[in-house]
Amino acid sequence: MKLLLTLLVAGMFNAPTAWSAAGLVSVASQNDVQRTVDLLKQKAKTFGFEVVLVLDNASKTKDKKHGKLLLLDNPKHEWPLLSKSDTIGVDLPLKVLTFADKEGQVWMTYMDPRSIAARHNVSDSDEAEKLADALSSLTLVAATGKRQN
Repeated sequence: MKLLLTLLVAGMFNAPTAWSAAGLVSVASQNDVQRTVDLLKQKAKTFGFEVVLVLDNASKTKDKKHGKLLLLDNPKHEWPLLSKSDTIGVDLPLKVLTFADKEGQVWMTYMDPRSIAARHNVSDSDEAEKLADALSSLTLVAATGKRQN
């Protein structure tokens, strides 16, 4: 439901498109990969995240479209999830992959925190919902370079 609302709002403001499949959420960016990553890093704290690590996948290949993987930690909402599941730590901290597809469109793709919680049998998790909202907001800001209301 929230993804549908995000898509509707994104369309109303001519913001980037988003889609999801099997728990993955992808948000199109209006910026190149580096600018998108820079905005993710600059705005992370605003949404309660700390950038733990940036892996430059492009540096490992000749194809610079492979992009970058950011690990984002949000202890306030992740730690309660860790206390509810012995296995959820395999999916935390959260990750955002930023890359350009074959047509040159830049995308940010991440696993929906609600799907992560469900996969690890954590039900009715306000923390997963809050993480999903924060990550959605962060990626929309990085996609447009503007704060979404």
